[in-house]
This record gives sequence, C-alpha cells and structure tokens, in this order.
Amino acid sequence: MITVRPNLLRIDGMFLGFGQTDDFWSQVSRTGNADDCWIWQGERSRSGHGCFRPQYRTGPGRRLWAHRIAYMLSTGQQLGKGLCVRHTCGLACCCNPFHLIAGTPAQNRADYRRHKALEEALSESDRQTIKRCNVSVGTLVRRFGITPGIVWSIRYGKPGARHANLKQAA
Repeated sequence: MITVRPNLLRIDGMFLGFGQTDDFWSQVSRTGNADDCWIWQGERSRSGHGCFRPQYRTGPGRRLWAHRIAYMLSTGQQLGKGLCVRHTCGLACCCNPFHLIAGTPAQNRADYRRHKALEEALSESDRQTIKRCNVSVGTLVRRFGITPGIVWSIRYGKPGARHANLKQAA
C-alpha cells in the first residue's frame, strides 16, 4: 500500500487525522492490482466523483472530493493553487493513486475530450462485445485501446450518484 500516514494531513483547508483517513479508505473498493480502478463506494456527485465528509466531534465536515484526498494521502503532497487531480483512467469515481495525477483544469478538460473521443470512436459491435464479454477490464483496455473508465461506462452506465449498480459491480 502506498498510503502516507501522517499524524495530521491538511486537505483543502481541512485537517484529517488517523480516524478520518481510516474512514476514508474504508469507503474505497481496493480490489485487483494497480491497473484496476479502485471504486469509491460512498456518496457521489452528479458527475460521478466521490464525495467524502469527514466526521469530527463537532459534527460532519464539509464535502471533499474523494480522488483529491486519495491523491494527497498517497503522495503526501498538497495541490498548488490552480491545480486539480486528473484521472488517467477516465473514471470519475476512481481513487486508485496510480490513476491520479496533478494538472491544470485545462489539462483535465483535454483529458475529458480525449476519453470522450475514444468512446465515440467505438462501433456498436465493439460496445456489445465490451458489454457482454466476460474478461477483465484490463484485457478490454488493451484490446480496444481505450481507458478503464470507458469500459465501466459501457458496462454499467455513467457512474453518477444515482447509479448504484456500479457499486455492486466493484
């Protein structure tokens, strides 16, 4: 495991201690290997991004993006002003640190357009194969030259807050 375990970590103006970081990781399905997406099992935004509310003695904290927490816990680095965390896999609810990199909002938008173009280039036959094929996500990624997020999207629909089937599939 590559998780850094500081005594206290500041994330987006809030502090997380051991209890909160343990609670955070308990909501991530960390199955498979480094190539597989680690699916956030908690609350999600409409866009499918994981949301985490740390619990404090005074009550719940404000909502934080799960992928940002995963990135900062794993690298021990704070994000500089104007930076965001990008998903190389293209799956908004992924918290696998090997799939997360820092970048600018412009790079993040370019990633989104690239993932969208790859998905739109697939034929209907390719989509049906991906949906029905009983092989790993990694195998399909290599076979079709797409990202894990595209495979998840085709198999289970867009992973938003209303799509519980993605939680069950993880």
